[in-house]
Amino acid sequence: MVVGLALLAALHLLEPQLSVHEGFKTVVVNSDAGWLREIDVLGYRWNGNPTTTADIAFLPLYPLVVRGVHALGLGWNGAACLVSVVCQGATLVILGRLLRDGGATTRQLGWAIGFALVYPAALYAVTGYGTTMLSLCVVGALRAHQRGRRTLAFAFAGAATGLYYTGIAVPVALVVAEWRDRGWRALASRGGVARVGLGLSGLVGFMAYLGVRFGDPLASIQDQRAWIGTPSIGTVLWHAITLSPVSDGVLDYIGQRQQAALAHAVDAPFLLVLVVAALWLLTGRHGVETWLVAVGAAVILYQSASAGYPFGVIRLAYPFFLVLPLNPRVRWLMDRVSWVVPYLGCLAVSGYWVTVLAQRLYTD
Repeated sequence: MVVGLALLAALHLLEPQLSVHEGFKTVVVNSDAGWLREIDVLGYRWNGNPTTTADIAFLPLYPLVVRGVHALGLGWNGAACLVSVVCQGATLVILGRLLRDGGATTRQLGWAIGFALVYPAALYAVTGYGTTMLSLCVVGALRAHQRGRRTLAFAFAGAATGLYYTGIAVPVALVVAEWRDRGWRALASRGGVARVGLGLSGLVGFMAYLGVRFGDPLASIQDQRAWIGTPSIGTVLWHAITLSPVSDGVLDYIGQRQQAALAHAVDAPFLLVLVVAALWLLTGRHGVETWLVAVGAAVILYQSASAGYPFGVIRLAYPFFLVLPLNPRVRWLMDRVSWVVPYLGCLAVSGYWVTVLAQRLYTD
């Protein structure tokens, strides 16, 4: 509803001659989704220059799945939307079962699912991004771990590493959980090593493909520099420690009033909340969900520190915000905070964000 109303308002104000179908099609394949569509249609391409943005920066699992649905006869836009929507629906079902089995009350369950629906990145449930597929892999891994199906949990983790680099948080969190529950001997056993390998299979498989196709298994990682810059390690660490991407995003907006800086200003508080939440959870009793949030926050903070601004935080942090209610301390806090403020706040950001997106698409 938020996406639809904001899109209709933006279309009416900016490009009233466009039909709703044309507008929706443009929103589905916007920005990075255009790169994913090219991967499906043309395959991976790279000229060997790590300073030029290329599609090898994007991991392959989502475009591969969409390609399979596309091959059944559905257009790419429809296939991308269908895959994202199905993944979102499955994510919410599994998340509900995770929370219920973890001791969540009906109120807490409704609070968490409602938040998942109004969180701004829920927009990506209808776009050509792998955001909701990563969410599905995250909650799938946690559900399998909760039920003692360790191999299946690491299989979900392997899929996560084939979607986004932030997906590396899933196998890392599972390794920590295995170590705490079963000790290093279980991890060092043949089965333990095999499961860890399975948990990294998405990223390792893509690197093997790049090595065969382009002669450089690290080509994708190198190409990331063309997107987020090439600062020194010392600069990145200083930016991360001082949380400079948070303040710079707001200051850039105030000083320049540019649209890109405005998006950063919206991302900045979400980065701050994610980092603070991870640090808070680490100070108390916690389980695998805390390590997942902590590693995810570290990767997102690293990317933002490298770029010098909050780098797609709202979208990349979505799966990690979803699993926060698995922690009992978060559920305790949920019982003492009215849902009105976070719900209305997220609704406002969602509507505003979609409007800004539509404005950029139709006025550039």
